Amino acid sequence: MLLSSLHTADPADPAEAVRVLRLALSRLPEGTLHWAEVATNLASAQYFRDDGDHIERWETARDLLLRATAAVDRRTHGEFWARVQTNYGLLLGQRPGGGAADLTLGIEHIQAGLGERARASDRVDRAYSLLNLGLLLFRRGAPGDLKRAERCYRDALGRLRPDDDPMLWSQLRCNLADLLLSPERATADPRGARAAVAAVVAFGAAHPGLLDTSRATWLLARTADLLDGPGSAEGLRLRRAALAAVPPSVFPSLHLSIAREAVDALAAAADWDAAAEVAAGMLTAAHALYDAQVTAAGRRGVLLLTRGTAREAAFLLARAGRPERAVEAIERGLARELSVATGRDTVDLAALEGVDPPLAHRYRRARERYRVVAAGVEGADPAVEGGGAAVEGAGTAVEGAGAAVQGAGAAVEGPGAAVEGAGAAVEGPGAAVQGAGAAVQGAGAANEGAAGAAVEGAGTAVEGPGAAVEGPGAAVQGSSAAVQGSSAAVQGSSAAGEGAGAASNGGFAAGAGPEGGSGASGVGFVGPPGDFVAAAGVQAAAERAVRTVVEEIRAIPGFEGFLRTTEVTDVVRAAGGMPLVYLVNAVWGSCVLVVPRDAQTGVRAVFVPEVTSSSVVRLLALDPDTPEAGLFLAQQAGALARRRELPRAVDRLRELAPLLRPLAGLLAEDPRHEVVVVPTGLLGHVPLPAVPLGPAGELLDDLGTLTLAPSAGVYAASRAAAGRPPSSPPRLVAVADPDGSLPGARGELAGIRALFEPGGEAASATGAEATVEWLLARLAEASYLHLSCHGSAELVGRGASLALADGTLDLDTLVRLRLPRCRLVVAGACQSGRYEVIDAPDEFTGLPGGFLQAGAACAITSLWQVNDLATALLMTRLYELLAPVGEGRGEPPVSALRTARTWLRRLTWSGLARYTDGRPHLAALAGRYARPGSDPDECPFASPVHWAAFTAWGV
Repeated sequence: MLLSSLHTADPADPAEAVRVLRLALSRLPEGTLHWAEVATNLASAQYFRDDGDHIERWETARDLLLRATAAVDRRTHGEFWARVQTNYGLLLGQRPGGGAADLTLGIEHIQAGLGERARASDRVDRAYSLLNLGLLLFRRGAPGDLKRAERCYRDALGRLRPDDDPMLWSQLRCNLADLLLSPERATADPRGARAAVAAVVAFGAAHPGLLDTSRATWLLARTADLLDGPGSAEGLRLRRAALAAVPPSVFPSLHLSIAREAVDALAAAADWDAAAEVAAGMLTAAHALYDAQVTAAGRRGVLLLTRGTAREAAFLLARAGRPERAVEAIERGLARELSVATGRDTVDLAALEGVDPPLAHRYRRARERYRVVAAGVEGADPAVEGGGAAVEGAGTAVEGAGAAVQGAGAAVEGPGAAVEGAGAAVEGPGAAVQGAGAAVQGAGAANEGAAGAAVEGAGTAVEGPGAAVEGPGAAVQGSSAAVQGSSAAVQGSSAAGEGAGAASNGGFAAGAGPEGGSGASGVGFVGPPGDFVAAAGVQAAAERAVRTVVEEIRAIPGFEGFLRTTEVTDVVRAAGGMPLVYLVNAVWGSCVLVVPRDAQTGVRAVFVPEVTSSSVVRLLALDPDTPEAGLFLAQQAGALARRRELPRAVDRLRELAPLLRPLAGLLAEDPRHEVVVVPTGLLGHVPLPAVPLGPAGELLDDLGTLTLAPSAGVYAASRAAAGRPPSSPPRLVAVADPDGSLPGARGELAGIRALFEPGGEAASATGAEATVEWLLARLAEASYLHLSCHGSAELVGRGASLALADGTLDLDTLVRLRLPRCRLVVAGACQSGRYEVIDAPDEFTGLPGGFLQAGAACAITSLWQVNDLATALLMTRLYELLAPVGEGRGEPPVSALRTARTWLRRLTWSGLARYTDGRPHLAALAGRYARPGSDPDECPFASPVHWAAFTAWGV
């Protein structure tokens, strides 16, 4: 009865159902029919849980179903076999990251089961098959699929009475309503949808406790939008009623989906207080989902689903007069995995060593074990990982996309952490998330729009409305307004007897059997793909080990905040005495959150309504109202077009001046004229120092030094890395011109090498010698890493790489091998400064983040391709200012880059001649660009095209 109650308005604890079913399963001999029945229900119970990792959950269910299949014979157990086909087909349709092929295979399995049930008279069993067949048809979306799906729902409802199976009946009606509201239909039918779900609400009111009607209430709200207009009072009332029934920590997926629409309506009405309250619930739901994941892919899927949530919540909280809470919201939502991967634990560990050295050692071992597993090198010894040394400093924390600890470096802080047998929310890290506004044309980016993002893609099943509440394994159809509410019904086996103690409709049945089992009438069976289960199981175990130790550490007085940066006082401490500014961009406008040097002064919020997420997208991609290309498109143009379009695209960035003027004021007022800036969303792609602030053309570079960081947590880690004892002697590792297309890079490298040779060491490779193997063998010893080569960083996904003579060095390899001694990485590769902007723009996934993640204290990269001479001049001057060798070290990297940029833009032709006279490696290059008869006082590099591309991240 535990499993049956999960469908009701007063559901049992899914964890308790899992515990009971596991106990029953352990007492039955595997291979028997009774064992298969219990295994089927156990897989179902796993799917009810909204507090676990969705990848692990899918694999666990798949493993149970495959093992149970061997006991199911179609000839003797035809009805159970049909359930196997129905539920296994549904499982295939929800393969994380799957696509149309998985949906088609799932449809074939369900149709096979439906064929068996055609000979039976049980209308409930047939309705289960029709419901799930309709769901997968809708999600596949091939020509004719929507009509077939509607016929499935109407056919089932034509035979099924409410009293036959109230839950199944309500699911069918809600799915039908969802389909009738779908934008994929030629014409929406809101009246038909309202009639379908109004019956569910009425039935629930007449039978209290029998049904959870929150999803039906939400669907009624969506019909009100179409019938009464968007943002109607009735629609908002219904959404608030639905939200009240689905607590964010209990039903996070459904809560998020409803809350997104409610926030939009409240913000449109300028009811900021109410919008902030709803946004706070969204944050709770988002953190609950993220904390529950124990695999990298699981976290990636949650980031897709919750994309932009932290920024929007921060804006709304600030707008409601709660700036401190806004800072906490945005910090926890930025660069979550990078914050940990950069080694934020270093300072805390040093303190722990003095209190409990064995526990500190256990944490390091658990952390390194997870890093090795997450990097895909299972079996390697953590003690010798990364160039032969287990680096315990700032550069050796949990890795990248598989970071074990959440929330701006925090370990699991939300409900449901480290729960075995997943039951999570997002069914597919391959989803593509679109914002409410127009998609970015040509550049592949999407509008950073309102909280109404829709999760799309046939291969993505998002466990949203109805899934956690109304049926295990529910898959949710994509739609115009967030995650839609069509759910799947999963049919369980009958009571197992022999002490099994499990029954009910509502459990996953066993999947299609292996060879030798009961055939499937020509439907192919799918086994485990490679070692997918084993790999995820090992990763999950390694992550749980980290979480266990973290919780032990937090139990020690004084270490309650280990790895957390969730309060304003934590942010102030992370900033290390520097003022820190968050540039928060949302669909309703922007907000500048100023965190002072001390916690007593209080956070200040400055609102900039004229700069919205949509306006930033237009500046970076394409403005449909003008023929001008945005910065992304101009960067991608050919050489001639880029020379023409890039200056105009950079100049158009002056529209962002209102957002940067508060920052300019802070720089001018600060005694040291220094500010740490955390740009969110797409703003990290903007060359902030190059944005003109007024008619006179004053720039931020003229006022002081901006230190860019993905988050306060990452900034703290960079400070710790910069504070490491410097390598003695300093060692340069460099590659230049691997493919022969960058001849100027060779002269640039010659000049930089000369700065190291008096008292330091330099290892460099050019041309065909600059191979992947050569570079990998020397990464661990570099204190300065200089990369003059082509590179790429994709706007979509984690793709980022450097092009060397014999192949590419990808981001994951770089991160895995570490940069334990590196003070600075300089990557002059074209567009090396880009990071991923579609799936998770606030995660800062790209080469700059990869360098920081690998252990570098600072990374200087380029947003676009700059000509050889300008690059060589700026780089040579940069290293001269750094003065890496000698007793009196020069400027720190961020300040040195600002000085070099200013020097280059003010350099005249006569100044260039004087500078290159003493630097033969530059003289020959400058000769190729000489323009006889030019005004000696002309500044040939004044345009930001020549210098603004180079930005520094970190310290």
